[in-house]
Amino acid sequence: MSTDDRLNGYLDWVSKLRSQVSLSRHTASENTFVGSTSLEDSLMYWLEAKGFADAWKLAPVLAECSIPLSSLQELEQLVPAHLLCLAISDVQVTLASYMAILSVADAADRIFRLVTAVRDYSYMDRQPVQDVDIAESLDTVLKLSQPRLTGITVRRFYSPGVPLLKAFRSELNQVWAALVENSLDAMAGSGTLTLSTSLQGKTILVEITDTGQGIPAEYANRVFEPFFTTKPFGTGLGLGLDTVQRVIQKHFGAIAFDSQPNKTTFHVRLPLDRTEVY
Repeated sequence: MSTDDRLNGYLDWVSKLRSQVSLSRHTASENTFVGSTSLEDSLMYWLEAKGFADAWKLAPVLAECSIPLSSLQELEQLVPAHLLCLAISDVQVTLASYMAILSVADAADRIFRLVTAVRDYSYMDRQPVQDVDIAESLDTVLKLSQPRLTGITVRRFYSPGVPLLKAFRSELNQVWAALVENSLDAMAGSGTLTLSTSLQGKTILVEITDTGQGIPAEYANRVFEPFFTTKPFGTGLGLGLDTVQRVIQKHFGAIAFDSQPNKTTFHVRLPLDRTEVY
C-alpha cells in the first residue's frame, strides 16, 4: 500500500468485514440457504474474473457470512490493481483466523452454559431443600435436553404469579427430565412440547404436553408401575415414571395424565402448605 491513507482504508474495510461475519453468525438461518447459493455463485464469478486462484475456497465462506459482492467491489477501489489478489489472499487468511476464534468462543460459551445447567440440575454445593423457582427448574432441564430439541417446537407458558416452592430441587429436576424425555421419545424428533406452570389456590400445577403418539388405553393403568415400559427392549428400564411418582409423593404432591393420539399431558400438582414437614 503506497500511502498511510490507503492502508488505513484497507484496515477499516477488514474491520467492517469482521463485524459482518460476527453479525451473520448471530442471525444465521436455514431459510437463507437459497440466497447464499446465489450469492456464492456471484462471488465466485467475480473472484475468478479477477484472477484469484482460490475462488472456490473463499466464495463459500464469504457467502456463508452474507458478505455482499459490493463489499469486494469496495475493496477493489481501495487497493492498486496489481495488489488486488494479494489483498484477497490476506482477507482469506484473516477470515479463516477470525472464524476460528469465533468458533472457539462459541464452544466455550456452550460449555459454560452446559456446566451451569448441570450444576443447576444437581444443585451442587447447596442444601438439599431450597426455595425453588419451578419455571427456572424446567428451563434448566430444557437446556440439558437441547441436543434432542432439533425439530421440536417448544412452547412455555409460565404464570408470573407462581411463588417459590420449598423442595428438593435436584429431585424435582429429575422429575421434569424424565417427563420431558418421555415426551421427546413419543414425538420421535418432530412435534410440539408445551410446558406450563400456574397457581391453583395453594397448589402449583405443572403441565407437560407433547404431540406424540399417545399412551394406549390398555397401558393407562400401568405406566407408573416399576419396570413397566412400552419402549423397545434395551431402550428403557421402566423406572422413569415410577421414580417421578415417588419424588412427587415425597413432596406430598400428585401426578396424573390424560392421553390421546397427538396429545398427551402430564399434570403435576405440588402443594405449598406442607413445608413444615421438612
